[in-house]
Amino acid sequence: MVAIKCPRCEQIWHSNDADYGLVRLCDRCEDALRKNRREPGFTFDAFVAVTAGFFAVDVILIISSRFWPESVGLVMLIYGFVLMIPGLRVLRGVVGFQHAGDADWSIGRWPLMIALMGLACVLAYIPIVLHRHVH
Repeated sequence: MVAIKCPRCEQIWHSNDADYGLVRLCDRCEDALRKNRREPGFTFDAFVAVTAGFFAVDVILIISSRFWPESVGLVMLIYGFVLMIPGLRVLRGVVGFQHAGDADWSIGRWPLMIALMGLACVLAYIPIVLHRHVH
């Protein structure tokens, strides 16, 4: 039997394995870390729900503007700018002028997503304007 001190809970425990020099956790700490480990894959959270909502509104506006370009197209353009401009300003405030890898993207992903959803509507308006002037 070898006495080992767990570096996490600092309790002394005994093992039959003679792993000298290796840092080892006790059985309780190993089990707790295994249970609390995040499973890889998709998690449905608030960010995904809000993104899906904005995406649905964008798709509805873009499809509607193809049928009614004069009325819905202008609404879509204004909606796009209302999302894009504040989204970019808040993103600049969150990220600042630092390297993008140093930013806190758990916060920065929100204004980035909002700005991109607005940009999609603004860019979708361009073919509507070109289509209207060509015909």
